[in-house]
Amino acid sequence: MAWIEPKKSLGQHFLVDKNIAGKIVASLDLSATDRVLEIGPGKGILTTYLVKQAGQVFSVEIDGRLVTFLHNIFGDWQNLSVIHEDFVRFDFAPLLGDGDLKVIGNIPYHLTSAILFKIFNGIKNWGKVKGKVHSLTIMVQREVAQRIVASPGCKDYGILSVFSRYYGDPEVLFVVLPGAFRPRPKVESAVVRVTFEGNKVRPRDFDLFNRIVRTGFGQRRKMLKNSLQSIIGDLDLKKIDFDFQLRPERLSVEDFVLLSDQIGAQLGNSSD
Repeated sequence: MAWIEPKKSLGQHFLVDKNIAGKIVASLDLSATDRVLEIGPGKGILTTYLVKQAGQVFSVEIDGRLVTFLHNIFGDWQNLSVIHEDFVRFDFAPLLGDGDLKVIGNIPYHLTSAILFKIFNGIKNWGKVKGKVHSLTIMVQREVAQRIVASPGCKDYGILSVFSRYYGDPEVLFVVLPGAFRPRPKVESAVVRVTFEGNKVRPRDFDLFNRIVRTGFGQRRKMLKNSLQSIIGDLDLKKIDFDFQLRPERLSVEDFVLLSDQIGAQLGNSSD
């Protein structure tokens, strides 16, 4: 493959280790009927495996140089669509109209949260389309991976952890060392998979739930009765069956949902 100078502004670190690439794609357990959405294909090292194993691949790339490169390399593959878009702004909902998607990508570290929440927000619209996102498999900075999969009580547990567990089941598949990339990043990476499942506990008011999680972790060292003051105001906490002495990192997703529903009920009563 010809060398293309990575753009620092885009956070580009090209994966060059074919063994790692094959291992990542193998984790998707693809069949000829699967549809894959690839985030930032770069020079196509993952794409090479995807087009051979999946029924249809949509690769979204922001860098016009790489779009041209990919068209030249994969022009004969009828099951590949290279889309010149910024994934953060790309509307992938129309793709779901034809069925489920498995999402994969070696993504820029600085865009991890934006990309995760774009997928999460898309999942909220499942009921409006035919298909859904089956899973998200991404390569991220190892420290961020630890935050994505962290459990309540861990120092890494936070907003990313709560919403990853709210929407699915996150797990770290394996660690990838800097030598697998060009240029070499200064940190280790990890491949994380979030498998999205239905029938999980859901709050009555998602917007309130979202606000409580974000507000709570905005002052994570404080007890809930203090960190959530802007939400609970003058509510009589004795009427809410919850321990407001806890700090947010002690609460599971189910705890946050329960807290949200109870606060919501009291806020509703107080407005009557």
